[in-house]
Amino acid sequence: MNGTVRFFLAPLTLIAGNTYADLHIQYSAPLEDRYANLTIFNDGKVTRTLSGDQYEEGTFEKVVPHFLSKDLTYLHFTQIASGKVELPDGSSKNHEVVYCGIINTRSGCLISKETGSFCGGSFTEDGKWRMPFSPDFDLERQAPKVEDYYPKGLSIADHKPLSSLENLMKCDPPSTENLDTYNHLINNNSFTPNDPAFKSLKSLLAW
Repeated sequence: MNGTVRFFLAPLTLIAGNTYADLHIQYSAPLEDRYANLTIFNDGKVTRTLSGDQYEEGTFEKVVPHFLSKDLTYLHFTQIASGKVELPDGSSKNHEVVYCGIINTRSGCLISKETGSFCGGSFTEDGKWRMPFSPDFDLERQAPKVEDYYPKGLSIADHKPLSSLENLMKCDPPSTENLDTYNHLINNNSFTPNDPAFKSLKSLLAW
C-alpha cells in the first residue's frame, strides 16, 4: 500500500477506581504482518516509543487483548527477529527468534527483554513476573539503575532500547540522590551529542 500509513490503536476501558484512566497502546509502521513501532500513551501524551527492525531487535506482534498486569502498570510484548541461517550443505533457511519484553506503562521504563522460558511467564497478583521453574521476577527491583552502569560497569548502547540512556533515565530518573552518579556516568562514557536524552541530562546537570 504505497503512500499509505497504517497504525493500530487500542484504547483500554478501565474499571472504576483504577488510578490509570487513559492508557493507549499503538502499533505503527507495518512491516508485513508485524509492526516496527510500539507506542504507549497516557492522558494523550507519549510515554515511550519502542522501535524495532526485522533482523536484530525484531518487529512487534500485535496482541489483543494486551498482556497487562492486573493494575495495568506493566505491559508484556513480543518482538520477532527474522533472518536466514546457512546450513552445512551451503543452502539457507529462514530462522526466527522470539523476544519478550516488559515495560512500565507509567514511566516508559523497559525493564527486561529476554528469550526462552521468560516468554512463558505470567503476571502475579502483586505485579511480579512468574516463570516456570524460576523464582518470581521482581519487576521494580530488576529495573535498570544508574549504579548498574557506574560504577558497576555496564555499557550504555543507545541503539538498543534496553541499554540506552533514554531507558536508564526513565527507569532511574535523575534526582538529588543520584546526580553525582550520573555525572560520573557521562564523564566515563561517550554519547551522541544530539541525543535528546543526553541533552536533557546535561541540562539537568547544568553542563
